[in-house]
This record gives sequence, structure tokens and C-alpha cells, in this order.
Amino acid sequence: MFEQYAEKARRIFLIARYEASQFGADCIGTEHLLLAFLRDNASTRFLSVNSVKLIHQSIHALCPAHKKISTSVDLPLSDESKRVLAYSAEEAEKLKQVYIGPEHLLLGLLREEGSLAANLLQERGLTIEGIRADLASGGADSPVRPGKALQAKLLKYLESHYHELGVSAAGPQIYVKPDRLAATPAFLFIQILSPIDCFTDVCHRMDELLAVGLRYVWLFDPHTGHAYTVLPGAGLHEFKGDILRTETPVLELPLAEVF
Repeated sequence: MFEQYAEKARRIFLIARYEASQFGADCIGTEHLLLAFLRDNASTRFLSVNSVKLIHQSIHALCPAHKKISTSVDLPLSDESKRVLAYSAEEAEKLKQVYIGPEHLLLGLLREEGSLAANLLQERGLTIEGIRADLASGGADSPVRPGKALQAKLLKYLESHYHELGVSAAGPQIYVKPDRLAATPAFLFIQILSPIDCFTDVCHRMDELLAVGLRYVWLFDPHTGHAYTVLPGAGLHEFKGDILRTETPVLELPLAEVF
């Protein structure tokens, strides 16, 4: 069901199920998806800290909690949430992105008009048109997201030097596949780090990626100009060389091209 979802988007669904269980809900509603989205770093691109706090307060005020449900219970999605998934896939397709990320889920929530999540987001000034325009343009750099220029360099280099590879971006993440077939899994994951990334959370995410079969993980810090690699059994290490490489397929990335 979630094959096309980026790792961060998949985590949102896991967190949403947890939120629903804490409210004692019988299904995962749009409000639970929204609470989960607010935990993701992607939310800082569109919402201020104060807006996040006010949305939290509104949901807890409008959705009184019942007896908690065990987190082992596989709660279903509400009909509204199912439509959000469908809308998210459409938004990713419009932007010609292979993987569905948190930003596409945000658009899906807004498109489910009349839902609690859509109403709360609209109250904070978010619009479908505004977010689409921001995503289409790539957005401007900010203190929270200073890595857009670095990401643009990475994408330009990968797409211009390796035409046979499938390259797609989802927020600060880049997935690289050995071909352009939709069913082929990615072999390389690249993430642009931001100042608000927690080291422990980053390491945990990288372990999850390796566990599902990704063979190479590269991290770039645009503030320090450092690159890091994550390999099975070796963990995270700063890369001290000049050229990052993969094998089968062969890919070479000179750091001088991006820093």
C-alpha cells in the first residue's frame, strides 16, 4: 500500500496510528494525520512554531480523548483519510515526483475540504495554490532550510551525468534508482541535513533505510560542507575523500561539484 511513499511519509502514518490510539479513536482520521505531520521537520517549511502549537490545542479541544487503545491494534483509515492518500498520490504525480512525501500529504489534507485538518490548516493561512507554487519553484532558502541550493546542485549533477538513473526528490531527500522503471527500488538515498535535525533521529532513520534494502546512504551538511556515509554494520561516518562512489551501478560524485 505504501510502496510509493518516502520513508518520512511512512513514518507519518505510523505516528498517526499512535495518535489515534491515544485518543481512543476507532479509525485514523485527518486530525491524526495532521498531528503526525506536525511532528515532521517538513512542517516548519509551512507553519510557524506558534501555528503548530495552536493546531495542537485546537485538535485536543475539539476531539475529547476516550479510553486509549493498544498500539498493537491495526486501526483502519477513515474514509476522509483514504481520500487524502489518493489526493497525495495525485499531487506527487503532478510534480513528477516518484515518491510521495510529507508535503504531498499536506496537500492531500487541504484537498479534503470540510475535514477538521483542512479547516485548521486554512485557519493558519495555508492554501493549496500557495503550497503547490512553493513546491513547484523549490521554495526559497531560509534559516530553517538552507540546503535548497545544495540540493539543486546534487540533482543537476545526477541528472546531467547519469541519464539512465531514476532520480527523484521528496523534500530534503533524494532517491536514486538504477533505472527509470516505477517498480525498481532505489539503491541510493541522499539527505540534506538542516540545523533542526536531531542526530539520534537521523541515525534511527538511516538504520530503517538500510533495513529495507537501501545499499547506500549519503548525508550532506550545507552549513559545514561535510558529507557522511552510512553503511550496514559500520554506522554513520564522516566521508574524508574527494569522490563519493557506488558500485553496481557505478556512480561517482565529486564533492567539489556540490560544495
